[in-house]
Amino acid sequence: MTLAMFAMLGLLFSFVPSAAADTISIHIEPEVRAVTPGSSTDFQIVAERNAAGPMAAVGGFDLTISFPEFLLSFDLATFGFGLGDPNAFEALTNFIVGPGHVTIQSTSLLSPAELDALQPSIFDLATLSFTAVGSGNASLGLSDGVVVDAFGNTRLSVPEPRTTSLVGLALLSAVWLRRRRG
Repeated sequence: MTLAMFAMLGLLFSFVPSAAADTISIHIEPEVRAVTPGSSTDFQIVAERNAAGPMAAVGGFDLTISFPEFLLSFDLATFGFGLGDPNAFEALTNFIVGPGHVTIQSTSLLSPAELDALQPSIFDLATLSFTAVGSGNASLGLSDGVVVDAFGNTRLSVPEPRTTSLVGLALLSAVWLRRRRG
C-alpha cells in the first residue's frame, strides 16, 4: 500500500462517528493561572456527563496532563469521589510523575447503577497541586489518555479523532506536493 493510500484511509476513518462520542468530556479548571515563585496552586480535572444513564457514567480514566516545568513543580494528586471513595476501596487510584507531565489513573469498583446515582453532571476527577518555581501564566494540557464508561467502553480518547484527520490531511498534502515537484 502506498503512502497516499494510508493517508486516505486515515482521513476516512477519522470521520467515522462514535456511537457515544459526546457522552463524556474532560476539561481543566482554571484554564490559566498567574503564578509567582513559592506560591501553591491547584488545577481541577473536571468530567462532564453530557447525557444521562449508566452509559454516560465515568467508570475509569487514564489521563496524562502536561505542565510547564519552568513555572510549576508537581506536589500531589487528590482524587475526587465521583468514581467512589478510594479510602473505602470503592475505587483504585494512582498517579505517575514524569518530566513535565503527570499521569492520573482511577478505576471504579462500583456497579454502573451506583456510578450513575453517584455522579452529578459535572464533577472533579482529581485536583493537581503544584508549587510555582517561576513567574508567569501557567496552564495545563491534556496530552494523552482515555476515559471509559461504567461498562468499560471507551468514551473519550486523547488525542481526539480530529487530530487523526489533521495528520491524514498532512500526509495527503505531503504526497501531493511530492508528486507535483517530482
